[in-house]
Amino acid sequence: MELLEKDFNENLTVEGAIQLGLKTLHAGTDGKLNAEALEIAVVTTDEAFRLLTADEVRSHVKAEKKE
Repeated sequence: MELLEKDFNENLTVEGAIQLGLKTLHAGTDGKLNAEALEIAVVTTDEAFRLLTADEVRSHVKAEKKE
């Protein structure tokens, strides 16, 4: 939770918000982030609820594990 409080800001992009969420989950799972067990959805003022595909989730998780 500290990561969210520390790194969140009103100007985060959707990509930045996804990465921040994954960074927080990664820390909370002691680095055992499993893309197959995650679902990520995006809701913005420009688009309604959209569930990311499994490939998109894997891509985001892979990027987070590199950081």
